[in-house]
Amino acid sequence: MLEARFLGLFFAALLAALPLHANRELKADNGDQSLAGLEKRVAADPDNLELRYDLGIAYTEVAMNEEDEEALDRSLIIFKQILKDDPNNAKTRAMLGSNTVMKAQYVSIFSKLDYVEEGYTILDELIASDPNNPDTRLIRGINASRSPGFLGRGDVAEEDFNWLLTDLQKSANTYDDNYRRTIYYYVGDWYLDDRDKRCVELLLKASQLPGAPRLTDDIEKSLKKAQKRFPSTYRKLTQ
Repeated sequence: MLEARFLGLFFAALLAALPLHANRELKADNGDQSLAGLEKRVAADPDNLELRYDLGIAYTEVAMNEEDEEALDRSLIIFKQILKDDPNNAKTRAMLGSNTVMKAQYVSIFSKLDYVEEGYTILDELIASDPNNPDTRLIRGINASRSPGFLGRGDVAEEDFNWLLTDLQKSANTYDDNYRRTIYYYVGDWYLDDRDKRCVELLLKASQLPGAPRLTDDIEKSLKKAQKRFPSTYRKLTQ
Protein backbone atom coordinates (compact mmCIF):
# COMPACT_ATOMS: atom_id res chain seq x y z
CA MET A 1 0.00 0.00 0.00
CA LEU A 2 2.81 2.41 0.87
CA GLU A 3 4.57 1.54 -2.38
CA ALA A 4 1.41 2.22 -4.35
CA ARG A 5 0.92 5.57 -2.61
CA PHE A 6 4.54 6.54 -3.21
CA LEU A 7 4.37 5.70 -6.90
CA GLY A 8 1.09 7.57 -7.19
CA LEU A 9 2.66 10.72 -5.76
CA PHE A 10 5.71 10.24 -7.95
CA PHE A 11 3.69 10.05 -11.14
CA ALA A 12 1.53 13.01 -10.14
CA ALA A 13 4.69 15.11 -9.79
CA LEU A 14 6.24 13.76 -12.95
CA LEU A 15 3.18 14.24 -15.12
CA ALA A 16 2.77 17.82 -13.95
CA ALA A 17 6.21 18.49 -15.34
CA LEU A 18 5.72 17.13 -18.84
CA PRO A 19 6.96 19.56 -21.48
CA LEU A 20 3.77 20.07 -23.39
CA HIS A 21 3.54 23.79 -22.74
CA ALA A 22 7.15 24.19 -23.84
CA ASN A 23 6.32 22.55 -27.13
CA ARG A 24 3.36 24.87 -27.61
CA GLU A 25 5.50 27.85 -26.70
CA LEU A 26 7.96 27.19 -29.51
CA LYS A 27 5.58 28.47 -32.14
CA ALA A 28 3.40 31.52 -32.46
CA ASP A 29 -0.31 30.85 -32.79
CA ASN A 30 -1.45 30.42 -36.37
CA GLY A 31 -5.22 30.37 -36.68
CA ASP A 32 -7.67 28.87 -34.22
CA GLN A 33 -5.63 26.67 -31.85
CA SER A 34 -8.56 25.63 -29.67
CA LEU A 35 -9.51 21.96 -29.62
CA ALA A 36 -12.79 22.57 -31.42
CA GLY A 37 -11.12 24.88 -33.92
CA LEU A 38 -8.36 22.40 -34.68
CA GLU A 39 -10.88 19.58 -35.12
CA LYS A 40 -12.60 21.65 -37.82
CA ARG A 41 -9.34 22.62 -39.49
CA VAL A 42 -8.10 19.03 -39.56
CA ALA A 43 -11.43 17.85 -40.98
CA ALA A 44 -11.05 20.40 -43.77
CA ASP A 45 -7.40 19.57 -44.40
CA PRO A 46 -6.73 16.00 -43.21
CA ASP A 47 -3.41 15.71 -45.05
CA ASN A 48 -1.91 18.62 -43.13
CA LEU A 49 0.42 16.90 -40.67
CA GLU A 50 1.18 20.11 -38.81
CA LEU A 51 -2.49 20.66 -38.07
CA ARG A 52 -2.89 17.07 -36.96
CA TYR A 53 0.12 17.49 -34.69
CA ASP A 54 -1.41 20.62 -33.16
CA LEU A 55 -4.62 18.69 -32.58
CA GLY A 56 -2.65 16.01 -30.75
CA ILE A 57 -1.10 18.72 -28.60
CA ALA A 58 -4.53 20.18 -27.86
CA TYR A 59 -5.80 16.79 -26.70
CA THR A 60 -2.72 16.44 -24.53
CA GLU A 61 -3.50 19.78 -22.89
CA VAL A 62 -6.97 18.53 -22.05
CA ALA A 63 -5.50 15.31 -20.68
CA MET A 64 -3.12 17.23 -18.43
CA ASN A 65 -5.46 19.96 -17.26
CA GLU A 66 -8.49 17.74 -16.67
CA GLU A 67 -6.76 14.39 -15.96
CA ASP A 68 -8.72 13.00 -18.90
CA GLU A 69 -7.48 9.57 -19.96
CA GLU A 70 -9.74 9.52 -23.01
CA ALA A 71 -8.15 12.73 -24.30
CA LEU A 72 -4.70 11.28 -23.65
CA ASP A 73 -5.56 8.14 -25.60
CA ARG A 74 -6.83 10.30 -28.44
CA SER A 75 -3.54 12.19 -28.54
CA LEU A 76 -1.56 8.95 -28.62
CA ILE A 77 -3.65 7.74 -31.56
CA ILE A 78 -3.08 11.01 -33.43
CA PHE A 79 0.68 10.97 -32.90
CA LYS A 80 0.93 7.31 -33.94
CA GLN A 81 -1.08 8.03 -37.10
CA ILE A 82 1.17 10.95 -37.99
CA LEU A 83 4.22 8.73 -37.58
CA LYS A 84 2.72 6.20 -39.99
CA ASP A 85 2.59 8.95 -42.63
CA ASP A 86 5.87 10.57 -41.59
CA PRO A 87 8.09 8.14 -39.62
CA ASN A 88 10.91 10.69 -39.36
CA ASN A 89 8.80 13.38 -37.68
CA ALA A 90 11.00 13.92 -34.61
CA LYS A 91 8.79 16.31 -32.63
CA THR A 92 5.81 13.99 -33.02
CA ARG A 93 7.86 11.03 -31.82
CA ALA A 94 9.08 13.12 -28.89
CA MET A 95 5.50 13.91 -27.87
CA LEU A 96 4.63 10.23 -28.25
CA GLY A 97 7.42 9.51 -25.77
CA SER A 98 6.19 12.15 -23.35
CA ASN A 99 2.59 10.98 -23.56
CA THR A 100 3.66 7.38 -23.07
CA VAL A 101 5.08 8.52 -19.75
CA MET A 102 1.81 10.28 -18.98
CA LYS A 103 -0.15 7.10 -19.69
CA ALA A 104 1.59 5.55 -16.68
CA GLN A 105 -0.87 7.46 -14.50
CA TYR A 106 -3.70 5.24 -15.63
CA VAL A 107 -2.20 1.75 -15.78
CA SER A 108 -1.65 -0.93 -13.16
CA ILE A 109 0.89 -0.20 -10.44
CA PHE A 110 2.92 -3.09 -11.85
CA SER A 111 3.14 -1.45 -15.29
CA LYS A 112 3.77 2.18 -14.41
CA LEU A 113 7.55 2.10 -14.56
CA ASP A 114 7.38 0.17 -17.83
CA TYR A 115 5.55 3.07 -19.43
CA VAL A 116 8.03 5.59 -18.04
CA GLU A 117 10.96 3.57 -19.33
CA GLU A 118 9.33 3.17 -22.73
CA GLY A 119 8.77 6.92 -22.99
CA TYR A 120 12.32 7.71 -21.96
CA THR A 121 13.66 5.16 -24.43
CA ILE A 122 11.83 6.91 -27.26
CA LEU A 123 13.32 10.26 -26.24
CA ASP A 124 16.83 8.85 -25.78
CA GLU A 125 16.77 7.13 -29.15
CA LEU A 126 15.72 10.37 -30.81
CA ILE A 127 18.72 12.21 -29.38
CA ALA A 128 21.07 9.36 -30.25
CA SER A 129 19.93 9.42 -33.87
CA ASP A 130 19.87 13.23 -34.18
CA PRO A 131 21.79 14.94 -31.38
CA ASN A 132 21.50 18.37 -33.00
CA ASN A 133 17.72 18.69 -32.90
CA PRO A 134 16.83 21.48 -30.45
CA ASP A 135 13.14 20.54 -30.23
CA THR A 136 13.82 17.04 -28.95
CA ARG A 137 16.70 18.28 -26.78
CA LEU A 138 14.36 20.69 -25.05
CA ILE A 139 11.55 18.19 -24.60
CA ARG A 140 13.88 15.52 -23.23
CA GLY A 141 15.73 18.03 -21.06
CA ILE A 142 12.55 19.20 -19.36
CA ASN A 143 11.40 15.63 -18.80
CA ALA A 144 14.74 14.74 -17.28
CA SER A 145 15.04 17.87 -15.16
CA ARG A 146 11.67 17.30 -13.49
CA SER A 147 12.12 13.57 -12.89
CA PRO A 148 12.81 12.28 -9.37
CA GLY A 149 16.46 11.75 -8.60
CA PHE A 150 16.20 7.99 -8.20
CA LEU A 151 15.50 7.68 -11.94
CA GLY A 152 18.98 8.99 -12.64
CA ARG A 153 17.99 11.56 -15.27
CA GLY A 154 19.93 14.49 -13.83
CA ASP A 155 22.88 13.95 -16.16
CA VAL A 156 20.50 13.82 -19.11
CA ALA A 157 18.99 17.18 -18.17
CA GLU A 158 22.44 18.70 -17.79
CA GLU A 159 23.54 17.36 -21.16
CA ASP A 160 20.51 18.67 -23.02
CA PHE A 161 20.39 22.06 -21.33
CA ASN A 162 24.12 22.65 -21.79
CA TRP A 163 23.74 21.74 -25.44
CA LEU A 164 20.89 24.21 -25.86
CA LEU A 165 22.72 27.06 -24.12
CA THR A 166 25.82 26.44 -26.24
CA ASP A 167 23.78 26.32 -29.42
CA LEU A 168 22.11 29.61 -28.54
CA GLN A 169 25.50 31.30 -28.81
CA LYS A 170 26.14 30.08 -32.35
CA SER A 171 25.47 32.60 -35.06
CA ALA A 172 24.28 29.86 -37.39
CA ASN A 173 21.24 28.92 -35.34
CA THR A 174 17.81 30.09 -36.45
CA TYR A 175 16.12 30.55 -33.06
CA ASP A 176 13.70 33.43 -32.89
CA ASP A 177 13.13 35.45 -29.70
CA ASN A 178 10.21 33.26 -28.69
CA TYR A 179 12.34 30.12 -28.91
CA ARG A 180 15.23 31.73 -27.00
CA ARG A 181 12.84 32.88 -24.31
CA THR A 182 11.52 29.37 -23.87
CA ILE A 183 14.97 27.83 -23.52
CA TYR A 184 16.16 30.50 -21.08
CA TYR A 185 13.10 29.95 -18.92
CA TYR A 186 13.28 26.18 -18.64
CA VAL A 187 17.02 26.05 -18.08
CA GLY A 188 16.79 28.93 -15.62
CA ASP A 189 13.96 27.27 -13.74
CA TRP A 190 16.04 24.10 -13.46
CA TYR A 191 18.93 26.08 -12.00
CA LEU A 192 16.48 27.73 -9.61
CA ASP A 193 15.28 24.37 -8.34
CA ASP A 194 18.91 23.35 -7.92
CA ARG A 195 19.64 26.56 -5.98
CA ASP A 196 22.18 27.67 -8.57
CA LYS A 197 22.58 31.45 -8.92
CA ARG A 198 22.97 31.13 -12.69
CA CYS A 199 19.17 31.00 -12.72
CA VAL A 200 18.99 34.75 -12.24
CA GLU A 201 20.71 35.67 -15.48
CA LEU A 202 18.74 33.14 -17.53
CA LEU A 203 15.36 34.12 -16.08
CA LEU A 204 16.14 37.80 -16.61
CA LYS A 205 16.92 37.05 -20.25
CA ALA A 206 13.66 35.16 -20.57
CA SER A 207 11.71 38.05 -19.05
CA GLN A 208 13.24 40.55 -21.47
CA LEU A 209 12.37 38.69 -24.66
CA PRO A 210 9.01 38.84 -26.45
CA GLY A 211 7.01 35.69 -26.98
CA ALA A 212 3.69 33.93 -26.79
CA PRO A 213 1.88 34.63 -23.52
CA ARG A 214 1.70 31.06 -22.22
CA LEU A 215 4.92 31.25 -20.21
CA THR A 216 4.74 34.87 -19.06
CA ASP A 217 3.28 34.18 -15.61
CA ASP A 218 5.64 31.27 -15.01
CA ILE A 219 8.65 33.38 -15.94
CA GLU A 220 7.58 36.18 -13.61
CA LYS A 221 6.98 33.79 -10.71
CA SER A 222 10.33 32.06 -11.13
CA LEU A 223 12.15 35.37 -11.46
CA LYS A 224 10.63 36.61 -8.20
CA LYS A 225 11.80 33.45 -6.46
CA ALA A 226 15.27 33.89 -7.93
CA GLN A 227 15.39 37.51 -6.79
CA LYS A 228 14.47 36.49 -3.27
CA ARG A 229 16.88 33.56 -3.19
CA PHE A 230 19.85 35.37 -4.77
CA PRO A 231 19.32 39.09 -4.00
CA SER A 232 22.94 40.17 -4.49
CA THR A 233 23.20 38.46 -7.89
CA TYR A 234 19.90 40.00 -8.93
CA ARG A 235 20.99 43.51 -7.90
CA LYS A 236 24.30 43.11 -9.71
CA LEU A 237 22.63 42.07 -12.95
CA THR A 238 19.90 44.72 -12.87
CA GLN A 239 21.93 47.79 -11.88
